[in-house]
Amino acid sequence: MNEQQETPTSAINPIYELQSLLATHYNLQELRTLALRFNLDLEDVGGETRADKARELTLLFARQNRLPELLAALQEERPHVNWPRPTQVFVPVVEKRIFSHWLRENLWLIGGLIVVLLLSMTAVWWLNGRDSDPAWHSISGGTAILGTTSEFCTLPVQPFQIQRTEVRNQDYLNCVQAGNCAPPPLWQIGENGWTHPAGEASHPVWGISWTDAAAYCESIGARLPEEAEWVFAARGNRTANYPWGDAFDGDLGNLAESGNGRDLAVSVSADRCQDQPVCDLIGNVREWVQDTAVNACYTGDGSGQHISKGGSFADSAATITLWTRMQSDEQPYVGVRCVRDQ
Repeated sequence: MNEQQETPTSAINPIYELQSLLATHYNLQELRTLALRFNLDLEDVGGETRADKARELTLLFARQNRLPELLAALQEERPHVNWPRPTQVFVPVVEKRIFSHWLRENLWLIGGLIVVLLLSMTAVWWLNGRDSDPAWHSISGGTAILGTTSEFCTLPVQPFQIQRTEVRNQDYLNCVQAGNCAPPPLWQIGENGWTHPAGEASHPVWGISWTDAAAYCESIGARLPEEAEWVFAARGNRTANYPWGDAFDGDLGNLAESGNGRDLAVSVSADRCQDQPVCDLIGNVREWVQDTAVNACYTGDGSGQHISKGGSFADSAATITLWTRMQSDEQPYVGVRCVRDQ
């Protein structure tokens, strides 16, 4: 379809005036001859009528920045006609036409760039949302120190995020209700299905198997931590016995010496957690990790049973440090804390 000729305003734009004068003073054959002067075939220019050809020929010269050449030829052939002067007054119209043509030709490219931009913004928003989630703590990665105080090794740790608290009863209940996790031994079934002990929604879930712990983490898009990740979250690249140092402090870790005699509700605002970005890595309840290696320094040796870390309210500080590995598929007071890749 041919582009309709635009109507000049009262203050006629010179490019419209040029189109009009060209259509008035040149017939089709003369326009064809004029085009040949510039090695152009008028049939390739576009348009059908004389006015169409005059308009398209003018715009073609405008897009190629050759209007001065065209005007010089017109002045030579029709000196009696008052042709517009090739001044900068043409620039706004020419630029508008050129931009419109470029826009049409590159619409797919612009669309693709917009899609890429939107996807990038979404990814940044998602990553920032993950980093700002108060329930998770981001760890940049580094080197974990495992083994024993007399014989230890180092293992690399990639960036990851870890839950700041142990998984609560109320969170684990969602997994049970979905049929993905088995209820712990002390839970009861009522009119509305399984329920945790009354008043303990914010207490850590415990008494669950390694399989159910792994299933819970998977249900929230996460996984169990590797032993190296768990230890690195607790003390970084240090060799300390506890997250806060080498000496046990009953106000910071809920082991038997703390005198509580049971698990405590988990909260990042609890007094014992104030100086710990990841709370209760020592005490409260034990925590399953991925590993089954007999020796922490030989992770490929998976001949052992599953491992828990951190100890519980029933364990003594005399036997529980960050070095301690409790290795058995049947353990009391074991809960779960998940990690996810960053």
